[in-house]
Amino acid sequence: MKFSWKAASLLAVLICGGGLWLLDSYVGEDVDPLQSADHEDHLLQPYSDAMAGMKAHRDAEAMASMKKPPQQRTLTVREAFAGDPRLIALSVEEAAWMDRHHYPKAADLAEAESIDPRQLAGTRDPRLLTIAGSAFKKRGEYMLAMSQHFDAGAHGALYAYQQGAVAERALYEERFGPTNRDSAGVLRARLEVPLALGDHTVQYLMDTVMADVDAMASPKQVQIQSREFLRALAEDARLQGLAPPSVDPRPNAAQWNDLYQLSRSGVADQLVTIYERQ
Repeated sequence: MKFSWKAASLLAVLICGGGLWLLDSYVGEDVDPLQSADHEDHLLQPYSDAMAGMKAHRDAEAMASMKKPPQQRTLTVREAFAGDPRLIALSVEEAAWMDRHHYPKAADLAEAESIDPRQLAGTRDPRLLTIAGSAFKKRGEYMLAMSQHFDAGAHGALYAYQQGAVAERALYEERFGPTNRDSAGVLRARLEVPLALGDHTVQYLMDTVMADVDAMASPKQVQIQSREFLRALAEDARLQGLAPPSVDPRPNAAQWNDLYQLSRSGVADQLVTIYERQ
């Protein structure tokens, strides 16, 4: 089951990105096609230059906001999707976006493999809350994992909120058995929250561990329940003295869509440059 949010999300990204288009180009029938193409390229050049300038400015601001510059590495699409693509940045700007939303780095996830999460009790740091949630989930303590991840979500940690949804499913199935249509709607609505706030890579969970949930869920139930989850998240932030998480689109939506299509097709040897946060 695929929802209309995909088209809506793409439209939102285009609007938020401030895209520029050249509309209603007209070429007479008697004009040579090659001359027409050159003419169109000439007309589009100022817009292309403007877009390139905007990207350079955004990347410069993103680099300035980071403590350490990310390191570039080249992978095939297959290699990128062998791990968790939600943790990959395709540009400096996206790496800064991940920092802004407290996405864990490789060192954070390695720490979660060995740490006693109870040592982090009482922390309000969203990075440490995410580590604690991951550590509790690894131990099979799903209720505590949910608590830590959703708490981090109130700080704007979108990856943590997604992982809270995964822990919630594990807890439900531990107590009540396999997911059914009713529970699928609730679980799927959890994923709508980070999606609505701007993280299109939620698609990874819909393609993998939550694929059956996505297929079973009722669109109407998802719509109703996701509104409640968004309201509850804002209220949780307010109670902690935080500003409610706001919409902040993750960069590179169109490029990510292409990579997902390649990964599903099996033709996944195309190279992609990633930016690893330090």
